[in-house]
Amino acid sequence: MKLAHKPKLDFFSTKKKVVVIIAFVIFLFFAVGIGALGPQVMETKTLIYENLPSNQNLQIPGEIIDMSRLHHSLFIYIEFFNSNDYKFDVEGIFDLTLSVRSGNDPWKTITKVDEHKRMVSCSPNSFCNKIYFIHETCVEYDQYQFVLNVDISNTEQLFSRADVSFEFYKKSFILFRMVFGFIFLIFSIGSLCLWAYNTFEISWRKLRHEQKWITVLSFALIFFNNPFYPTIVLVKGWFPDFLESLFRAVFLVFLLSFWLVAFDSFRFKKEHRSFLKLILPKLILFGAILILFCVTYLWEQLHLRTDPQYQEAEDMPGFYALRIIIFILLGIYLLWLIYTTYRAFREVKDFPENKSSFYFMFAFSFITFIFTAIFLSAGYIHQTENTSIVFLSTFGIFNLYIWFMVVVFSPTRVEGLQKLDEEDDIQDIAKSNDDLSPKISGDDLVDNSIVKSSDENKNEVELENVTLNQNSDSDEKLN
Repeated sequence: MKLAHKPKLDFFSTKKKVVVIIAFVIFLFFAVGIGALGPQVMETKTLIYENLPSNQNLQIPGEIIDMSRLHHSLFIYIEFFNSNDYKFDVEGIFDLTLSVRSGNDPWKTITKVDEHKRMVSCSPNSFCNKIYFIHETCVEYDQYQFVLNVDISNTEQLFSRADVSFEFYKKSFILFRMVFGFIFLIFSIGSLCLWAYNTFEISWRKLRHEQKWITVLSFALIFFNNPFYPTIVLVKGWFPDFLESLFRAVFLVFLLSFWLVAFDSFRFKKEHRSFLKLILPKLILFGAILILFCVTYLWEQLHLRTDPQYQEAEDMPGFYALRIIIFILLGIYLLWLIYTTYRAFREVKDFPENKSSFYFMFAFSFITFIFTAIFLSAGYIHQTENTSIVFLSTFGIFNLYIWFMVVVFSPTRVEGLQKLDEEDDIQDIAKSNDDLSPKISGDDLVDNSIVKSSDENKNEVELENVTLNQNSDSDEKLN
């Protein structure tokens, strides 16, 4: 199949497209630099318990005060210290009682959970793995008090020390997130207004394929920047957190779909770009990923409301099966994207006028994809990294990508309308000429030639008669 018609970037030369990519990278590194200078993300306070009497029926109390909603979330975990010269794994039973209060109110027990089994993995002469036993998704009280009962059946390996750490978001980072989130939101609204100003007189049917996607992505970017983020501090409960995660997931679904559809559209003619053939299969793929994400997130949040010790990996049945399914779906997407990009590279050679547009889209999207993978991997591997780089770089790359796409794909008010109107007028005139042109057969051509020759002879005879009459009149006057 040969490469079909592809929307062009009519108003940007190759040099300007290169300048756009360079500017994108410069602004991105600028955002990374600001993130490096930003505040720490997490703050940690640690209680140290030494000379533990026994592994069995070990009771560890703890308390943290001066908490506020600006701390956002609270994580409490315990680390045992292995003073032995060998490593080992041992199973422990953890039982938790959690009480809370605000101000001078009496303590209120909000959680008394059943036993949870956790595996303690220890390396020689070092701390064992972290065992999270409290995860409060929303800090609703000023003071938290807990009593953790630990029972480790294996008494051969004794722990001489245990550290309990309270981990929560720094107030300065939450304010930093609000300020830059608001800045990104204002610029995303501005880019949407610019896009609407340049395209509102152009009908949806006349817009190119990429321009339609840019319209959708511009709206999704506003929600990605989360105009409701202050409700995380103002409203109690986990729902504001869920909204933010949902907005991010929906934006990523639209962005990944855009990349796949944009490159896949090179393989279809314009009249063959049907919704069922080009878009629906991608929506099914990403719809499945989005549904799995929502189910997993809601499952965890609903359990955390009554059980702060709940962990997906340990307590959710079928968690690893769901994760494998998600990785399989993402693998299908990646292979699909590589295949469509390869086909586009092969078929774009037959259409030199589309090379510049295709290479720009590929280079710009590839750079964005690579940097996104790097930033997300860094955030996953170093979840408590003490800088704001991951946050600002991740938000910056998606916002910059959409803003620059709006600039490149946005037609000017005059040139864009004239270009589209001229193309439509040419097509309409060509169609009307084809419809109105008479179909002449060979016999008609012969008849027309005979009529034409007879008319010419008649005109010659009349001309001769007029000439003779004029000569006779002139002779009479002379006589």
